[in-house]
Amino acid sequence: MAIQLDCHSASDLHIECPSGTDDEFQMIYDEIFTLEAYLHTLDLESVKVAVDGGASIGLFSLQLLSRCHSLSTIVAVEPTPISNQFLQHNLQLNNCQSLGTSPLAVIGRSRPVSCSKLTHAQSGAAIFTVPAALTRSSSEDDMTLYTSCSSPGENSCLEQHRNKQTTTLLACAQWCKARLENPTPDTATTVQLSPEDIMLLKEDLAGLQTQLIGLGLSLEEGVTELGTALTKGIANLEKEGADEMDSIQVPALSLSSLLDALRVEDDIDLLKIDVEGLELEVLRGIAAPHWHKIKHIILESTLDQEPAIVSLLAQHFSNVTTHHSKPEISSSGFLHFVPRCLKLCLVVANVPKLQQT
Repeated sequence: MAIQLDCHSASDLHIECPSGTDDEFQMIYDEIFTLEAYLHTLDLESVKVAVDGGASIGLFSLQLLSRCHSLSTIVAVEPTPISNQFLQHNLQLNNCQSLGTSPLAVIGRSRPVSCSKLTHAQSGAAIFTVPAALTRSSSEDDMTLYTSCSSPGENSCLEQHRNKQTTTLLACAQWCKARLENPTPDTATTVQLSPEDIMLLKEDLAGLQTQLIGLGLSLEEGVTELGTALTKGIANLEKEGADEMDSIQVPALSLSSLLDALRVEDDIDLLKIDVEGLELEVLRGIAAPHWHKIKHIILESTLDQEPAIVSLLAQHFSNVTTHHSKPEISSSGFLHFVPRCLKLCLVVANVPKLQQT
């Protein structure tokens, strides 16, 4: 069953996600469309060829189609089967016509990889969707993808990355239930705390080594209101933290081998990478000829990988910047806290060194 997202900042789009995942994908929608997190210093009119690494259900690809008027090609790579299905479904809901699926021969693999092609009615842009995991090198052996039904957007080929998410989320849910006055998953609860308690609560939240997904705090005149958003958030955290991991096998490709297989010879105006912990491996899988073609990279990184990623990008780009998340006020008025040990930052690289004038 599909659930329609609230496309409040892009009313001309129609986007759906798997049933039971709408909270997660609504948050990702807000990040991409409302906050425009991936558009740092990007000249939209210059983007003709883009790679969407970790395309999920197609949110960023749809943003490119709606905003980049010179766009000719998108390569969208997503290993999770259900997300890949919704990627193609959402593209077709938004004026993209399917041209069919065909096997794609990739160097390093004797077995071909499936590749679907679509075309955008308005712009004529070609979109290639590939159900594979991007990593350092293409391999005859498939990779193990650790999956979760309740949060497919966080599926990862790194077991420790997925484990860290689930265990810390569950710990956060248990902490919240113990710290607050009797909240229940299905009952809205309002708790009034003293200024001292508010200070302790804020300090505890700031120090939590976890990601608070869907958890909100509204602070007004020294009173913390813990209502539906909080109790719903706790229920989501418990569900996600207790969700047992499954695993499937998916094709493993380097970015360079994929671009060669698709015969993408033009410059890559934009490379976006959000692959749940494998970002550094994806960068290490870019061959020298392709580094010379990439003009702009934006990727999501955990803090522990940030120094290595910045160092590698600095070898190829003159301008490398990081953008660390800060607590954001959502449209509903709740303050969302960002992760710490799972904390993410955006790394942006542009001005390729070999193209300086």
